[in-house]
Amino acid sequence: MANPLLDGVYIRIGWTSEHIRTLKNMQRSIEKIDPDTVAIKGESEVNINAEGNTEIITPWFDFGEPISDPAWSRELGYTVYNLRASLDYLVYALAFLDSGSEKKGTQFPICSNPSQFKKSVKRGLLRGVNPTHKAAIEALQPYNGGNWLKELAGLSNPDKHMHLSTVASQNLMRTLRVSTAFDAETQTRTMNMELDATRFIAFPDSTPVIPLLNTLETQITDTVNQFAPDF
Repeated sequence: MANPLLDGVYIRIGWTSEHIRTLKNMQRSIEKIDPDTVAIKGESEVNINAEGNTEIITPWFDFGEPISDPAWSRELGYTVYNLRASLDYLVYALAFLDSGSEKKGTQFPICSNPSQFKKSVKRGLLRGVNPTHKAAIEALQPYNGGNWLKELAGLSNPDKHMHLSTVASQNLMRTLRVSTAFDAETQTRTMNMELDATRFIAFPDSTPVIPLLNTLETQITDTVNQFAPDF
């Protein structure tokens, strides 16, 4: 049975899952693209072999203006907040476990180098946490390979939250099926293309939102489970 000290941590992770599910539902509502609205731009390069099969085609597809919805930004903010808070709750629980009393002002540090980590410890972010647990937290830091923490820090930066309206859908071409037909009477060849495209909610740099959030949730859950046996 889980220690009550970890209840708040797992509750935050549960809320994270709920917000990610909401984002997934929002994405489903805009995923499908009407092929009739897709414009083919530029010239296509087609190589038809001796059997009459198309080997290469490289057109440029215009899907129109990206879709944007402020609700995506709001759900992203809720998700990131709970992801970050779950780690802070973990440190609070560790400090209480190790010291036997509540320690205020604690926080899960995310540092880019050992010097920053030492400064965080001196500032009291890990006040009450024993050396073994401090070492385990340091082992998770970005400079020790914990790149997911670096991603989380970037998302939880307050400046990012001021610009969440920049989250927008991007377009992804999944498959392209091409068929050709030759009319012997007119000596003409026609080509038919079938598009299977979808949209996904993305950050301004086109990084898909939901896969990144799923990864962060998994990493944080694994981190909490790593410490859970000590409680």
